[in-house]
Amino acid sequence: MVLRKIHLYYIFSVCLLFHYIFYHHFNEEFTVTSQSILTSENKIKYHDPYTKPKILVWKKPWNNFPNSPIAFKYCYPNDDCEIEFGNSIFGPSSNQMNTADAIVMLPLWRKGPSTFTQTFGTLEKLRKSGKLLIFFMMESTYYNFNRKVQHTFLTRNKIDFSMTFRSDSSFPYPYGTLISSKMLAFKNKFPEDFEKRVLTTDEINKFYKTHIDDVFRIGKSQGAISLVSNCKGFRRGEVITFFDKYFNWKNGTKALDVFGKCQKKYQPEVSKIRLDNTKNISQSGHQQNSALISRYYFVLAFENSNCTEYITEKFFAHAYMSGTVPVVMGQPRTVYEKIAPGESFVHIDDFGGDWAGLVKYLQKFIGNEKEYRKTFFSWVDDDTVDVSVKFQSVEDLADGYGFCKLCKTLKNRKNGLSGADVLKHDNNDDWWNNKTCESYS
Repeated sequence: MVLRKIHLYYIFSVCLLFHYIFYHHFNEEFTVTSQSILTSENKIKYHDPYTKPKILVWKKPWNNFPNSPIAFKYCYPNDDCEIEFGNSIFGPSSNQMNTADAIVMLPLWRKGPSTFTQTFGTLEKLRKSGKLLIFFMMESTYYNFNRKVQHTFLTRNKIDFSMTFRSDSSFPYPYGTLISSKMLAFKNKFPEDFEKRVLTTDEINKFYKTHIDDVFRIGKSQGAISLVSNCKGFRRGEVITFFDKYFNWKNGTKALDVFGKCQKKYQPEVSKIRLDNTKNISQSGHQQNSALISRYYFVLAFENSNCTEYITEKFFAHAYMSGTVPVVMGQPRTVYEKIAPGESFVHIDDFGGDWAGLVKYLQKFIGNEKEYRKTFFSWVDDDTVDVSVKFQSVEDLADGYGFCKLCKTLKNRKNGLSGADVLKHDNNDDWWNNKTCESYS
C-alpha cells in the first residue's frame, strides 16, 4: 500500500514537472501574447524603420527553395531584405516572430506551425499586428493528403497571402523560369564566376547561345529520357509505358531510357544502348543530371497532376538547362506558351490523343540533328524578346518573382506606400483548393 502511494506520488510529480516545462517553455517560445506583439489592437507595429525588412520562413522547406541560388542572389543584388529561418525544431521563437515583417509558412506540421501554435491563436495575433502571413506551397492540390492538410490550415487561420507556382499568387514563385534555367546552365559550367558577380540579361542570353552550341558539338546520341519517382498519376504511367513499347530507333532498338523509382514499373527491360549514370541521377540534382540529359533529343516532362499552372522542374531544369526539347503533358499549350517559346517544346495535346502519331513525329528527329536544331532551337539565335513570355530578363525576376516581389512590397510598406492589400485573397482556401485540378484518369 505504501509502495503504491509512493508510486502515485512520483507519477504526480512527473506530471507536474512536464506541465511546468510545457507551459513555461512552449508558451514563451511558440505563442505570442497580445502584450508582446501589439501596442494596441489592430495597430501595425514595425521594428526600427531604418532596418531592412525581415522575411521569416517558419522552417526550411525540403531542399530549401526551388532555384534558391537564383532567387536569393538576383532578388537582392543590394541586399535589400533579410531572410531568416525558424531557429528551433518547432519553428521560430517569439523574438523572431516579433521582429519579422512577413512570415512564410508551409501547411505541413513538420515545416509549418504546429496544431499547438495554431490553437493558442499565435497566427491570429501576428496577423492583427500587421505582419504579412503567407501560405507557401509547391505541391499540387490533386492528392488528398495535401488538400486536407491545406484546407484545415487555411480555414483555421486567416492567411491572406500566398506564394505558390501560380501566377495569380500574391507572390508568384514558379518552379523555374526561362531566364533562371539559362542562369543555372551558367552556374553549372562556371560556378566560381557565377558567385562573383551578377550577370545581365544580355550576358546570360549570349552564354546560352554558346551553351547550346556546345551541346550540339558534343552531340545527341540518345532518343528520349524520363525521370519519374512518383508513380501516381494514371495517364503519365500509361503514356510512358506506350513510349517504352513503341518509341524506337529505325533499327527497332528501344529509344527511351527511364530513370527514377518508377523505372522498373514503366520499363522492366532497359534499352541496350542506355546511357547509365544512376549514381548522379535524382529529381533535385539538376546540375548532375544536366550533362546526361543533354545527350538526349527529348525529355518526357509529364506532370503527375493537371492543376492550374502546375509546371515543375521537369520542364525548366531538366529540359531548358540541359538543351533538350521537352515533350509536355499537363496544362494546355497556351499556359506553357506564357513561360516559353511555343516552338521550343512538343505538347501531347497537339496530337489529339493520338499517341502513335506523337511517337512517329518525334522519331523523325532522332538521328537528324540538323533538322532537330532548326525546328526546336531557332528561338535561341533570335535576339528579339517575345513579350508574351514571362520572366525573360533579370529585371523581370527582380520585379515580380516570389521573394523579390515580397521584399519590394515590404520596403514600400516601411516607406508608407500602399500595395499589399491588393495582393490579398478574399478566400485563400477556395482559391487554392476549389476546382483547380483535373484527373487524368
